[in-house]
Amino acid sequence: MEKYLKILFFIMLCNFISSCTSLSIFDEEDLFFEHKPSNEEPLKNANPDQQAKQQSEIQPKTKVQPEKLRRIEKPQPEKIKPVEKPLSEKPKLVEKPLSEKPKLVEKPQSEKPKRVEKRQPKKIRTVKRPQPRKQQPKPQIYEEDLNPTDILSSYRLGAGDKISIKVFGEPDFSVTTHLSETGTISYPFLGELKLAGLTINQIEKRIISGLNGDYLINPKVTITILEYRKVFVNGEVGQPGGYSFVPGLTVEKVISLAGGFSEIASHDDISIVRNGNPTANPVLVKLKTYVRPGDIIFIKESAKFFMDGEVRKPGAYIFKPGMTVKKAISLAGGFTEIASRDTLSVIYKKNEVATSSPIDINDFVQPGDIITVKESAKFFMDGEVRKPGAYIFKPGMTVKKAISLAGGFTEIASRDTLSVIYKKNEVATSSPIDINDFIQPGDIITVKESSKFFMDGEVRNQGAYIFQSGMTVKKAISLAGGFTDRASREKIFVIHKKDEMAEPLLININDLIQPGDIITVEAYQKFFVKGEVKSPGAYPYELGLTVEKAISIAGGLTEFASLRKIFVLRNGSEKAITVDLNIPIQPGDIITVKEGIF
Repeated sequence: MEKYLKILFFIMLCNFISSCTSLSIFDEEDLFFEHKPSNEEPLKNANPDQQAKQQSEIQPKTKVQPEKLRRIEKPQPEKIKPVEKPLSEKPKLVEKPLSEKPKLVEKPQSEKPKRVEKRQPKKIRTVKRPQPRKQQPKPQIYEEDLNPTDILSSYRLGAGDKISIKVFGEPDFSVTTHLSETGTISYPFLGELKLAGLTINQIEKRIISGLNGDYLINPKVTITILEYRKVFVNGEVGQPGGYSFVPGLTVEKVISLAGGFSEIASHDDISIVRNGNPTANPVLVKLKTYVRPGDIIFIKESAKFFMDGEVRKPGAYIFKPGMTVKKAISLAGGFTEIASRDTLSVIYKKNEVATSSPIDINDFVQPGDIITVKESAKFFMDGEVRKPGAYIFKPGMTVKKAISLAGGFTEIASRDTLSVIYKKNEVATSSPIDINDFIQPGDIITVKESSKFFMDGEVRNQGAYIFQSGMTVKKAISLAGGFTDRASREKIFVIHKKDEMAEPLLININDLIQPGDIITVEAYQKFFVKGEVKSPGAYPYELGLTVEKAISIAGGLTEFASLRKIFVLRNGSEKAITVDLNIPIQPGDIITVKEGIF
């Protein structure tokens, strides 16, 4: 029976697993069961009714499981739909067309200044100086000074010192002498003694040691310096040479004894060779430094720098530590009117080779510098401006500004025909230029004369006149003062500049003219009769007409006319000439018949 129940339980378990698998409701936890004796023990001895009851308690649990698992396992595609969003729905910023970029990027090339990119200025090769010009010069190191007491207490004798040696109670052993050039003296009984380099105490001990025992018993020796070696001063002083040393003597006092500084002496570069030792290195000292016997003082010529170029007073100037280029220019009288404040250069020595480099106005000067202030870059104005000549160039200057500096246009200047001559690859090149273009250093800007036309013939003011676009013949005649009395309104001729060899062309008063046109207004082809004629007026001229025929055309003489008083004005002359009836007339003649008895 027990075996039967186990088989039945196994079959039920297999059916349960297969039903769950078909519904896909299992997860890993559902496939493992923990053995619980409290639930299995009743099955061993249970009858069929009990087994059915217990199985009914298990069935509801298996029905609930599928509903829970179906809700957990939602279809995957619904979750990833946002990831599969079409590319066309991406933010507009990513797909913004290239044409929608800011206008500044797409600005046409023609809107830029025409000549800024044509001729770029050459780059200047700069050379860096070994020491930065921006740094304050290092302070000079002077020798530590000693007071007069310390100097004398530690003083060591040298050649030229005069000393007195006295032995108490022994006049034969007392000596007054100078140290020789080798620093020695001759002393009784002891012979030649070398005293150079010894202090007074050392010399006393040496003499006592030499005399004691053999010559004297416990001698008492006193040594006194009567004269010290001289102090020497060389270089830029009034009277170089040697001067007696006295305790408390300073460098300043020695220079004063030597006649003071010369005009080119350096007050800051003073050095001393101590004790006159030719192998010793000079040491820098101040004016208040105490000197020692045998010292050699050197006063050097002042270090200088040089100013050149566009300063008011070029030349050499005394250098002082900490001096700037600005201060140096001030000493040289400042800039001239044409000086460039932006193009300063310096020539200095580097490894014994002259080297040039740009320099800033706030940089520090060094001894020997040659500072050059260059002339400002210029441009030139030529042609129809009021003040042609050279002018100082400034960055960003336009042609309009340049013309303004030159006094503006003249009355006959053409504002539309501006040209510039500039250097391109060291070759002079000419090109048109606009009034708003930028200029560059060295440009030669030419303002051309305006185009003209010319009036001739029967106008009141013949001559040349400035051409203006759109000008008509009528306007041109008006500028020339209008027609004369003899002018023909129908016979106006023009010769174009491009066809100077061609025949004159008949032109209408409302026609447009061109630059260089020569306009001629011809006189009437008529003659005039006035005075004592029946029909005074103007009449067409015909070749071969005489005075008699002209009077006849005018209706003949009146009853008051005088045949002896017939006059003609010809070619605009104000003086009438007397004529007879058979004289031929000319176009434009004015015939006057006056009143008379005969």
